[in-house]
Amino acid sequence: MNAHVKIFNTLKPGESSVFPLGRMRMYTFFIVVNFFAAIPRYFLKLQSGIIFHGSLFLASVAWAIITWEFILLIGKLLEKRFPIATNLVFRFVIQIVLTYPVVTFLGDGMFGAASFIFNIPLNPALVTIGYLLYFLMTLILNLVYFGTIYFFNWKKELIHLGGIQREQAIVKYDSLRNQLNPHFLFNALTSLNSLIFENQQLASDFLQQLSKVYRYVLQNK
Repeated sequence: MNAHVKIFNTLKPGESSVFPLGRMRMYTFFIVVNFFAAIPRYFLKLQSGIIFHGSLFLASVAWAIITWEFILLIGKLLEKRFPIATNLVFRFVIQIVLTYPVVTFLGDGMFGAASFIFNIPLNPALVTIGYLLYFLMTLILNLVYFGTIYFFNWKKELIHLGGIQREQAIVKYDSLRNQLNPHFLFNALTSLNSLIFENQQLASDFLQQLSKVYRYVLQNK
C-alpha cells in the first residue's frame, strides 16, 4: 500500500483531481460498452421491438455519462479537502458513498420511465437485482477513475526515473572518459617507461592491456 501512496505522492497539489483522459474518449468508451451490452439484450427480448431497445440504449449511455460527470465533479471537490496522495482509501470509500445515491436515482428514473412509456410492469426481484447492479456500476466507474489516474501517474513516474537513470549513466560515462584523457595516457606511459627497465614481460602485458582499453574507447566512441 505504501508503494501505491508513494506514486500518488508525486502528484502536484490538485493534480490528482484532473482525470488524464478527455471526455470524448470516455463518452466513446461508454457508447461502445453499452452497444455490446445491448446486442444480447436485443436477442433475448426480440418481442420488445427496436424502439424499446434503442431507447434503453440511449438511456443507458446518458446514465453512464451523467454518472461519470458526477464522479469527476466529486473528485474535483474532494481533492481540495481529502487529497488522494494522503487519503487514498478514505477518498475511494467516500466517493463510493456519494456516487451510489446518484446512480440509484438515475437508474430508478430510467427504468421507471421505460416501465411507464412501454407499459412494462417492474418485477420486485428485478428491482432488487437492479440495486445490486447500481452498486456494481458505482464501484466499477470509481475504479476506472482511480485506476486511470494511478496508471498515468505511474507511467509519468517511470519516465521521470528513466530520465534520472539516463543522467546518472551520462555522469558515469563522462567520469570514465575523463579518466582516459591525456593525463591518464601520460601517467600510463610514465609507468610503462619504468617497467621496461625493470620487467620487460610485465611492460609488454601492460602495453597490450592499454591498447585494448583505447581500442574499446575508439569502437564505442
